[in-house]
Amino acid sequence: MVTDEDDFEQTEANKREYRMYKSARRKKAVPIYGGYAGSGFYAILAIFNFGGPDFGAYILSALMLYWVIFLFSLLYKTEETFLLKRLHRRGNPKSPGTAWRKWFLFFRRGLIIGLVYTFLMFIVWQLKL
Repeated sequence: MVTDEDDFEQTEANKREYRMYKSARRKKAVPIYGGYAGSGFYAILAIFNFGGPDFGAYILSALMLYWVIFLFSLLYKTEETFLLKRLHRRGNPKSPGTAWRKWFLFFRRGLIIGLVYTFLMFIVWQLKL
């Protein structure tokens, strides 16, 4: 039999877990945005050719850094979606509602940006040859 005290403890545990999820989410954003900034830095080096005649390494580094960071951020987003679903099943009032829809929008946006970025880097590579 579930008492009010048990229900209160479960609610407090859910709140504590949700707070931990929110703080972990902020901590994960720092390396992701740093990786995107590093990718942009390599793209600038490739475009303006500050490194001498070999600019191909900068283009490959920029693209690799973008796609690796995108895949890691997609992994974090998937983990976040599953956590929200689990918290909702436990009775957390913060319903994820459209968690998978948000995941798909995140995936689609990152994929479109990545493909445009790859295409632009290909154009830079062709113009530099």
